[in-house]
Amino acid sequence: MEKESEKRYQEFISASKEADDVYHTLALKFGLSDSAMWILCTMREADRELTQAEIAEEMSMSRQTINSAIKNLEKQGYLYMAPAPGDRRNKTLSFTAKGEDFVKRTVDRMLDLEHQVFARLEVQEQEQITEILRKYTRYMKEGAEKI
Repeated sequence: MEKESEKRYQEFISASKEADDVYHTLALKFGLSDSAMWILCTMREADRELTQAEIAEEMSMSRQTINSAIKNLEKQGYLYMAPAPGDRRNKTLSFTAKGEDFVKRTVDRMLDLEHQVFARLEVQEQEQITEILRKYTRYMKEGAEKI
């Protein structure tokens, strides 16, 4: 990689890690693992009951990866599982009253912040950042399949 390209790459990696660190810090502030926070965000944004498989798909993670985070959220009393209508093998996840209260005090505030920050970008910037991130992710997926 040429010197200037390597420098831009390092800047990109640094910026990406900074963004990840903001989310990690919020998760810690909320007393959650990163995975647990993203599960709660995914459920909140869906605004309906979801199965573990749907959460895994939405988060682009395996069911096994998110299973322990879901179990911890259940133990904490934030989520409960119930048989999915018409398919007893699958279970849907819902917020308990305690979970709903917790999400209002934590995850909702983070999601509001994300919306406020995104709104501060110009429309063209919003479109560009989305387009570039999708392109970067597509290239990473293509490369990861070859590893």
